[in-house]
Amino acid sequence: MRYLTVVERNERLKDFMSECYTKLVEKGHDYNPDGARAFGQLLATADDADLHPLTLLYVYFRKHVTSLATYLKHGEQKGGEPIRDRLIDIANYAALIAVFIVWWREKDEDPK
Repeated sequence: MRYLTVVERNERLKDFMSECYTKLVEKGHDYNPDGARAFGQLLATADDADLHPLTLLYVYFRKHVTSLATYLKHGEQKGGEPIRDRLIDIANYAALIAVFIVWWREKDEDPK
């Protein structure tokens, strides 16, 4: 068995994270075409459903984690998106949750 070198692993990580960022920007534009209000659709949907926005983000995140768990348990994919796309979605939702938490804490501190 040939192992990855640290350099090879880091290159693959960089490629994966680049894919994550590209997909995040592309999908973000679909949800917010004017680019004016990040999380605008999330906030509106959470309000409509009477949920905290982080709860809604977690639901979206968990959907992909559940799909990954099924893939790992059965060793195969049962339709839907390719597993790599699911992993990209998991990474992106984790990043969105991290950014949202910081923004949510800071939003009321803005003196404007």
